[in-house]
Amino acid sequence: LNWLEEGVEGVRKSREALEEDRHNDDLLRKKGTQPSHPIESYAGEYTHPGYGTLTIEAKDGKLSATINGLNCLLDHW
Repeated sequence: LNWLEEGVEGVRKSREALEEDRHNDDLLRKKGTQPSHPIESYAGEYTHPGYGTLTIEAKDGKLSATINGLNCLLDHW
């Protein structure tokens, strides 16, 4: 194999593994559940001496988290 073919094959295998992980996670998820408290009650700042401050915000009925400049949406599981 040449390097390009090897790289393309590696990317393909990584994508397949990622898709399989997503599928397996979805099978484990309990559907039809909801948070035990109103979404807004989770909003706030949470601080840990080693990890810093995690900020949780409620927007349009969803939660988002920010830590060390990284943002992500949170979803109920």
